Amino acid sequence: MARSPKTSLKRGLGYTLVIWAFLFAVVEGGIRLYDRLATPGEGDPEVISDPAAIFEPHPFAAYVANPDNDNHNAQGFRATGDRTYQASPEVINIVAMGGSSTYGTRVHTHEAYPAQLEEILRRSTRSDKRIDVINAGLGGYATPNLISLLTGRIVHLEPRVILFYTGFNDAWTRLMFPGFRTDYSHAQKVWAYPGRPWWRYSRTLDLAAELLGAPYVPPHLHSVAWKAPGGNPEDNFAASSGDAFRANLVSLIAIARAHGAIPVFITQATDFPNHPLPDHNEVWQRAMEEHTRILESVAREQKVPLIDVRSAMSDRPEYFMDVLHMNARGNRRRAEIVADYLLKNGLLGEAVQAKEVADLQLIVDYMGLTRADVFVQRALKYR
Repeated sequence: MARSPKTSLKRGLGYTLVIWAFLFAVVEGGIRLYDRLATPGEGDPEVISDPAAIFEPHPFAAYVANPDNDNHNAQGFRATGDRTYQASPEVINIVAMGGSSTYGTRVHTHEAYPAQLEEILRRSTRSDKRIDVINAGLGGYATPNLISLLTGRIVHLEPRVILFYTGFNDAWTRLMFPGFRTDYSHAQKVWAYPGRPWWRYSRTLDLAAELLGAPYVPPHLHSVAWKAPGGNPEDNFAASSGDAFRANLVSLIAIARAHGAIPVFITQATDFPNHPLPDHNEVWQRAMEEHTRILESVAREQKVPLIDVRSAMSDRPEYFMDVLHMNARGNRRRAEIVADYLLKNGLLGEAVQAKEVADLQLIVDYMGLTRADVFVQRALKYR
């Protein structure tokens, strides 16, 4: 019995769909395999700048460092390998807290200032205790996030010193979002990934869209954990207040001291003249100046040690990759300034002794000093 033309057409269409589905599956699998084989090695600065790899949601701090990222340890701190930290009478823990400029955005883990600070302190001191500098910085963190992280994860490590390098992200909440609230809830939100079209889950269709000029843009932290910016930064800033920043700094001090740690403030360096922001650069500068004054006044009133990195490093393009984030050289210089202050003021305790001049060749080798007068100046500081 001969098949009807309609039946033959249906069967032909069925075969065609099967063939196209098979070809699509082969292409999809091939592209995904290529993606896997062509992925840059872990630890590359371009890889670690991917928010999806760095962050994970947290019920109190909004978000924390993803321990599955190879640049983080199991505790959610930025560290190489399987290194972990603990409270121990044999260890002097120093914790560096702050935002992306503490974390070391766009530089490798060993180039971030906490790692370089640890190396300098270990090389330039004698002690029967090991010095660990813990990088607890994370991109976007403002003082409310620091308070949560400090109480939830830091105090349990019984640090001797906690370094707070903060200010820019608090200013960001005042400038970029209307309806200022003292808990920053006008800016930060519950962690939520934005919607993604169904066809974006296919690498084949996604690649086709990219070739047509519509590449997929992975969700940035600011869209995942922060509300959409709005309003005019000038108006937002005028309608807000630095009192919340001041109160949060006092809270950080109180929490640190209650747990036996020494809080240390570090003024935040910027480079607006050489790396200006695309919009509202002038109001940003005013905001940073105000927040720096608040930081300084709280340090003075509460008798908190203050390290003035801002005066020493601001507006020096050789140290910066953008208005805020330092390159490896800038991170190294910041670590030198912090190490110098900690040793000069004896903040690491009696168990830590600075090496004598005769032992400073290690420091000279590390810092690459060649001029005799610079060597003498540096040596005298570490006596």
